[in-house]
Amino acid sequence: VAKVDDLVTSRVMRLANSAAVLFTLKALVDKVGMAVSLDNFQVNTAADQFVGVVGDLEIAGWCYNIWALCVLLQLASVVRSALADKDELTQGDVTAMAATNFFVARMVGSDAPLQSTVLAALVTGYAMRNNVGASSATKTSLHTASVQLASAFLTTSATLGVVAFLAALIPSIPVVGGFVPDVSALLAVVAMHGITNRAGNGSLKEIVNGVILAGMSLNAIKGGIDLSLDFDSILSNVTTAFLLFVTYQAVDNARAAASDL
Repeated sequence: VAKVDDLVTSRVMRLANSAAVLFTLKALVDKVGMAVSLDNFQVNTAADQFVGVVGDLEIAGWCYNIWALCVLLQLASVVRSALADKDELTQGDVTAMAATNFFVARMVGSDAPLQSTVLAALVTGYAMRNNVGASSATKTSLHTASVQLASAFLTTSATLGVVAFLAALIPSIPVVGGFVPDVSALLAVVAMHGITNRAGNGSLKEIVNGVILAGMSLNAIKGGIDLSLDFDSILSNVTTAFLLFVTYQAVDNARAAASDL
């Protein structure tokens, strides 16, 4: 009996302890329509379902495949903990993953996308801010990676959403010959500069920043550069140049962070 408890029952109990993660993860996957077809080995990551609140500086659509990666990491974490000789998931880890799944699922298709995205960003970052379970802003393991990735991505989405919202509230200022052009894209780049260079970014956060900014830069230069001398074109080119500079910083940080994993 003792041998059965050690080899089987203990693992079943550990899997049961992770029920909250599995339940909320299934709810999230079902809501967005993620699926794997074994007949033709097709994978539907449902990346478009996660496209949420962004401003003029849009996150590239392919970056949203990060959510499929988060799902796989959580499944791997639960399976590894169940098969290990001892429970590797703390209650804090389970709560962090389950809460992340719940609030991300709540965010998808929300009637108030900005508020839901900000709330999800705050919740997913809680474990890292308070070192709940094995979570830490600067330490990464299989059991913390999914929440760290979600937190990093949602922090950027929420920040861009808030910047776009505040930029829309800035009244047009009358000037000689017209009005001040829209500077929301430039403000978004300034925000990304702050996110990229803030102290305390963990390795995964640096990598996520680099990937997101690389996608933004590709989108920005894809349509070409307008060399007209009107104010709108000059402002657009300045914004793009600043974006490329911030992207260089982020990619360099990501390279250094990847070597530390």
